Formats: sequence, structure tokens, C-alpha cells
Amino acid sequence: MRLFFMQKHIPLLFLIFLCNFLSFSQAGIRLYPVQSNQTLKAAAQGYFYSDMQISNNYYADRRDAIDTLDLPFFDDFTSSQIYPDMRLWMDSMVYINSSFPISAPSYGVATFDNLDKTGKPYEDNININDFRAWDTLTSLPINLKTYNVGINEHNYSISDSIFLSFFYQGGGLGDRPESKDSLVVQFRLRNGKWYSVWNVSQIEEGRFRQVIIGISDSNYLWNAFQFRFLHYTSALGNLNQVHIDYVRMNRNRSSNDTLIRDVAINQKPWSLLKNYYSMPYSHFVVDSANQKASKHSIGVRNNDVDVINTQFQFEAYHKSNPLAIFPFSASSRNIFAESDTVESFNTFGFGNLPQNEYVHIKNVYKINPQAGNNTPAVYNSIGNNDEYIQFQDFKNYYSYDDGTAEGGIGLSYEGLPPGRGAFAIKYTLTKPDTFAGLAVFFNRSLEDVSARQFKLCIWKNLSEGSMDDDPIYEYPVLAPAYTDSINGFHYFVFDTTIVLPKGDFYVGWSQIAIFNLNVGYDNNYRLAGQEQRNNNILYNLLGVWQYPDAQIKGAPMIRPLIGKYSDWGLHTTKKIETVNSQYIVFPNPNNGLFEIKSPISNANLSNFSIKSIDGKEILNGSFFDRQIVDLTTQPQGIYILTLSDNHQVQVEKIIKR
Repeated sequence: MRLFFMQKHIPLLFLIFLCNFLSFSQAGIRLYPVQSNQTLKAAAQGYFYSDMQISNNYYADRRDAIDTLDLPFFDDFTSSQIYPDMRLWMDSMVYINSSFPISAPSYGVATFDNLDKTGKPYEDNININDFRAWDTLTSLPINLKTYNVGINEHNYSISDSIFLSFFYQGGGLGDRPESKDSLVVQFRLRNGKWYSVWNVSQIEEGRFRQVIIGISDSNYLWNAFQFRFLHYTSALGNLNQVHIDYVRMNRNRSSNDTLIRDVAINQKPWSLLKNYYSMPYSHFVVDSANQKASKHSIGVRNNDVDVINTQFQFEAYHKSNPLAIFPFSASSRNIFAESDTVESFNTFGFGNLPQNEYVHIKNVYKINPQAGNNTPAVYNSIGNNDEYIQFQDFKNYYSYDDGTAEGGIGLSYEGLPPGRGAFAIKYTLTKPDTFAGLAVFFNRSLEDVSARQFKLCIWKNLSEGSMDDDPIYEYPVLAPAYTDSINGFHYFVFDTTIVLPKGDFYVGWSQIAIFNLNVGYDNNYRLAGQEQRNNNILYNLLGVWQYPDAQIKGAPMIRPLIGKYSDWGLHTTKKIETVNSQYIVFPNPNNGLFEIKSPISNANLSNFSIKSIDGKEILNGSFFDRQIVDLTTQPQGIYILTLSDNHQVQVEKIIKR
């Protein structure tokens, strides 16, 4: 067990758990290993058994590939997402992603863990003593019997010097494996049996390490040779992660053939936004100068031993319409040998797009190395690590997270008596709007909380050192809701619509019993793009709100759902008051915040005026379809709302409580 203690707020300590854990000793905010990715259940059982049944690919019926492959074999995991490319691999147990690795040879990796394809632990119960090969990755059969040179067929022999190589990394942005865990490589003999040819335990964090293994036995030279990776670990959920990349196999190699002539994109870009990964487009437009990032970037690695001059290009599209093009000719520079770099582009304008639909921007990043980029071509790569496509979505929610979780976050009561505990994260609306629900991604690790009750909460004002813990709304939840999908969010729709003014508000949860709720944690997020504590997070375990420790830099996966129900297609019972067929005013009575809207799209400009009971006008304005009204600074009482357009005048009584 590896614990990191950072004492900043006496008497609480913070436990950082982007490593595995078996016990605890302190209270505070805790990070947990994630259970966010997918795998099919490994048929492999026990320890290093020589013969293990192979599970078929989950999408095998969709595979567009011949039954047997020829050398060379190559995969840098850039040709597929989530599942391995079915043109190369038989099983779909590992998770193909660009979120977990640190300084990978290229942007895609295969992540091994202890989860099935829906993000569930393989076994119902966490059990450290249940040690097996859970995730495996098995190649399609490869013809090592014969090969062609022109029209002539030749038999393979040991002298053809066939070698398999790959890179591996422990943990990355996820969880480092335990010392007893191991990564194993097996070759399949001509009699169909599997034989372990390499393994490593005590997998350290840090850089990717390259391994090269030769074919030294003629019993492997047959027409259905296969190799596979197996990850042996305990049944502890998604702890102990191992990532592999850049798998290649060919003849005429040697044990010293570790050089890669390849410049590749190896780190995905973040958002085009400065403060959020995603937000409603109508909210972006009203504050675009403060919400748009000044630059956006990709990570690039030169895997070669020479300095390589590289050109960079960026393209952006809305539907088929180009929004920006930064051509290769405008950007080039040298990249040092065997090193990572970042290439940044100035953010373009995208504040004048249609607002009657979700805005979906396609960003295309490309590099053009001027030399040293021939390894993928030599190995007939079916992916392209010189190009990365990202989509910037503006939908019905605010989010800090990018939709993938590298860990979990929750409250640690260790050493404290039972009592109310609360966790909150701040969001800032750029304009008043309705708030009707939360999307939350829950992890399943450490303990079974599937029957634990808690409350989702919304607070208007919180601050460090404050004792105020009175939510403006609470939504009881009988138990966490887990979805059968990768990084799947569950949508909690409130039983009433909350109207919030422009400015800060907080969402999160409260609990009475001692348990670890474990919400998804995006470890790629950084506040303002800097390595610093996420000051949007607050927690309360002793009656006082506190910031987390400096090591809490990522973001919980909790998303406020903004706008009308019809905008995001969820069904719920809404408490609204219909005043007549022309306009709806809700909620009424209210706390000073309410919405005016037409039940149909209203092309006519409408005017409103609000007066106190003694006839003094307090507020007026104009709108088309809907309008948020803020009377929170006014005293409680009765107000008169007058609505008018070219056809009629409507008068309503507003009650502020």
C-alpha cells in the first residue's frame, strides 16, 4: 500500500489514491482508482497455466479482416477507440484510450485492468486473494510458416530473425500496479499450447519501457502463430493499471532493433474553452471573451534519435463549413531527439454559430515530419499517429471533465464519528437560466455502496471557513446509479425546476453514514491549465468548509444540466404553473427567481414590466421565447408582472417568499 499524506488543514489529512489501497488512516477528501473503462471477461483462469481458452472479439462478426495475418504486424492503437482494432486482435478485453498514458510513443494505448466491458469489476466482491490474469490482449493468427518475395514462396526459419517489441508503462495517470502484479507475454506453439516467454513484476511508474523478444524455437514457425499479453493482478476493481503501446513484429530484426523512426502526436488536446471543457453554447456566446481559451495545444513526441524538423497544421469545421485553417506552411520547427513537445495554436472565432441546435465543432490536428517518420510505413500501419481529431461540443451542461475518469474522488471519514459530510464543486453561470438536474458518473471500487443513501445538493454561496451548510435544494437518492456503458453518466432529474441567477453556485452531495461514495475523477483537468490545487472544490466534515489539499488538481465528474427539458430529451414530472395559453410563469410562488416563457416558439418580441404592490416599477425588459427574472434583492411580498406583445396584454401576480 502506498499512501501520501499532505497535512494542510488541521486536524484533517488528505489521502491521495491514484495508487491502490487496502486500509485508511485519515479523514478528508480521498482520490480513488477508477473503474471507468471496459473489457470482456477474461476466460484465462489461475496462474501461469500453459493453456488458456481465448475469448472471441466482442465485435468479431463486424471484423473486416482475413483469418490469418502476414508479417509485419504493427499497432500503435491509433486506428481504433475503446476496443482493440478487430483487424489485428481477437479479444476486446483491454481499453484503448488516450487519457491514461504519460509521454507515450503515440497517442493511443491499450490499458489493462480488472474490469469487464461495462466498467464493472469481474467479480462481485473485491478480494485481494483472488489473483488471476484478468485482462488479456491476443493477436489474430499470424502466418509464420511461409512468406513471399515477389512470386516466390519461402519457408520461415530461425535465421529469419523474427522479433516482437512493445512499450509498457505502469499507472500513468491511473493507478500503479502492486509489486506482485505482472505483465506476461505468451507465444502459441504449433501444438496449440501457450508458453510464457517474458514477464515483469514490480512495474514502476515513470517512462514507457521498450521490450524486444525473439522467436528462438522452430515450434513457433507455423501458419497460425499467435502472441498475447496477460495482466495478473488481484480482484480489486480498477487498481493496478498497465498500459502498452507501439506493438510491432517483423523478420530481419535483432535484439538491438529498438530504434523508432517516428514523430507522433502523443497527447490529446484539451478544450477550446478556458474555464470548462464544455458548456451550453448560449452561455458561451454572452461571455465569449472570458470563456474562450487564448490557445489550444497538442502534445508531440519525436521517438527518433535525430532532431526532426516538423510542420504543424490545424483545421476546424462546423458541419462542412471551415471555421479556421492554420496551414503547414505557417508553422514548422525542430523537435529534439527522443523528447516531448507541445505545439499551440491561437484560438479562432466561433461565437456566431446557430443557437437553435447543439454546436458541434470538429478540430483536426496534423503534423508533417520532414524526416525520420518511416517506421509506421515500413510496418504497414493501419492507423495514423500524425493526425488527431477532437470534437468540441456545446450541449446542455457545464463540465470540467472531458468524459473519461482516471480516478475517483470522495469523502474519507477515517477517525471521525458519524455525522453530516458534504462535498461541493463550484460552477459559474454566465447568464441566468433554469437548472433541472445533474449528470454524475459513479465509480465502483473500494467498497460496495450500491445500497447507500445520500442527497444531491445545490448551494448558492459557499466559501472556505464558512459554517453555512444550508442547500437551496436537496434531492434524495436511494443509491448510486451505475450505467452499463463506458464512462456512463446517470441523469438525475429534479422534481422541480430551479432558476439560478448569473454567477456562482455549487453542486455536490451530502451524506450522514460513513461510506465512500466515489464519484468519477478526471485527472487530465487542471484549473486554468496550471499544476495547482482545484480551488473550485470544497468539502465539509467538521462543520466548516475547507479547500482540499494541493494534490487535488483534477475535477469530479458532476455536470449541471441547464435549460429546458426538451433540450436534452429526458422525461420527468415538472412543477409549473400555467397562467394562460400565452405565457407560463414558474415557479410561482418563488424565492425571487422565476422564468417567463411561451409554450410555443414565439417569433414576436414580448415586453415585461414588474411593479411593486404600490405601483413602483422595479424591472422591465424584452424577450422572444423565454426570460429569467431575478428579484432576489427585493423584499418578500407580492409583485405585479405585466406581459405584452403586438396582440395582447397579460397581467400576473408574483409571490416572493
